[in-house]
Amino acid sequence: MEVKLPEPRNKGEMSLEEAIYKRKSIRRYTSEPLTLGELSQVLWAAYGMNIWGKRTSPSAGARYPFEVYTVVSSVEGLDPGLYHYDGKKHVLKLI
Repeated sequence: MEVKLPEPRNKGEMSLEEAIYKRKSIRRYTSEPLTLGELSQVLWAAYGMNIWGKRTSPSAGARYPFEVYTVVSSVEGLDPGLYHYDGKKHVLKLI
């Protein structure tokens, strides 16, 4: 099964400087599920593709020696399971 993810935002809701300034650790987590858009944004930021067709994360020698998998248990509209993230197509594939 392949799940097309919502298009990621390329403009954040706050500046990097503001995010760093407001950063804090949280040790109590909500039981509310993530939206598919939220998961999409995190995966794209971690290992997606930018407008030049390059990864959003750096890699020495542009080798990109790893793949991204996510265990889903509570995401709206997505069955629980293990998924592989294909950053080139911006899709999740159920394993």
